[in-house]
Amino acid sequence: MGYRYLLKHQGWRLFLAIFPLMALWSLANPIFASPDEPAHLVRSQGVVVGRFSGPFATDGIPVADISCLNFQPEATADCMPLAWVKNGPEVHSSADNYPPLYHFVAGLPSLVVSGLFGAHVMRLWSAVVCAALFVFAGLLLYERYPSGFVVTGWVLSITPMVVFLSATVNPSGMTAALCSVIWASVMLLASAKGEEVKKYRIIFCLSILAFLFVRRDSILWIVVILFCYGLLRGNKFLFSLQRVGKRTWAVLAGFLSLALWQWILPVIPEALARENIERNRVTAVFNDTLSYYRGAIGWFGWQDTPLPWGAVIFSVALLGSFLVLGFVTAGRLRKQALFLVTLCMFSIPLIIAELQYPYFQGRYYFPLFVGVFLVAGVALAEAGFSHALEKKVVAVFLFGWGVLQVWGFGVNLLRYSPGDTLAEVAGTPLTWSIVEFTNLIYFILFCISIIFSVFLLFSFSKHQENVRCD
Repeated sequence: MGYRYLLKHQGWRLFLAIFPLMALWSLANPIFASPDEPAHLVRSQGVVVGRFSGPFATDGIPVADISCLNFQPEATADCMPLAWVKNGPEVHSSADNYPPLYHFVAGLPSLVVSGLFGAHVMRLWSAVVCAALFVFAGLLLYERYPSGFVVTGWVLSITPMVVFLSATVNPSGMTAALCSVIWASVMLLASAKGEEVKKYRIIFCLSILAFLFVRRDSILWIVVILFCYGLLRGNKFLFSLQRVGKRTWAVLAGFLSLALWQWILPVIPEALARENIERNRVTAVFNDTLSYYRGAIGWFGWQDTPLPWGAVIFSVALLGSFLVLGFVTAGRLRKQALFLVTLCMFSIPLIIAELQYPYFQGRYYFPLFVGVFLVAGVALAEAGFSHALEKKVVAVFLFGWGVLQVWGFGVNLLRYSPGDTLAEVAGTPLTWSIVEFTNLIYFILFCISIIFSVFLLFSFSKHQENVRCD
């Protein structure tokens, strides 16, 4: 069962399982209500026409409107006028020192559309790109490991926070999506033979290069991922390094040097110049780790709309049980990789916090967060569960994932809507969106989309039976 067959006959299932959720987030979430979204919108419109540093000429983005809303959890979204000004002044962006690839991709719609409508189209376009990358990664893994556990690990890595950021103009969404491709190619390359090696090596190299041009901290995460690849390869890793040609090493060194010189070294003096906030080192380990985890699961807006503690505890039970199950059933090499990724995911932010605090946010470790669930899914796929037991376990996790997604979307709707009672909030139209449905209609549409998503994902179990029969 080849990749082209899966793409043609099954790819639409994965795409329709996640894109409608992103689309609803992009429409219901107020424009600018994502970390630094005004700055990313401004730079995207500049980069796409060839300007890489400010000030940028835009379509009149009212960047100052967010000042009434960001970091103010009591404020509602109707405080923003959202009035685009034609021939407005050029605008500076705090995202000037970001690598340009994401901004170029996100800015493409601004060549043909503008205003509030254009901003939402940029969001939807970003969601399309992110969803397509996620689907590409999922199908790559499913081609080799046709198991419901692989699909489950894939979708559990797409947390409410990942959906939220994929549906806004923010490079963190593309980071998660690109790294899912990197992790898929790493696991497949570690066990590939013959002609497969060339295919997966090309995918791996292209996704790594793209990642270098999306995130400033990409080099750190690439090093960890490569180390995990070495663990998955075992003794064959050093041998495979010896087979890499000098030209390949030269090209890779060139891109790494460019990333260091252009995007990393310039921000180090600024980061070191900031004063660290004093805190109790003993309690900080637990509190910071919990904050980073919440930031990866669901801390929406400008870090002012967190998931409630009930949802956080539910997510720990859901995601933690999947990882524990994957670790227990994994073979030696995958168990080592799982342990290393998990250790790095929780230790690297704490190390960074000792050098610079506050700086790190949960969405920054998406490159490892998505990987740990993909590795666990493959480990479970190889564990040899009976198909009947696998379907039951997969159904439980998919149901839990759907509950967590609905929880996150509902919390975000409540956060921005005016109204003193639940009935008033439910009947409030989203006047800040280009589709002014009420909160209730958006919530119902999201619930329907989640049910549809779970059905599509679970239907892979039936396809899996056909693959095994073949």
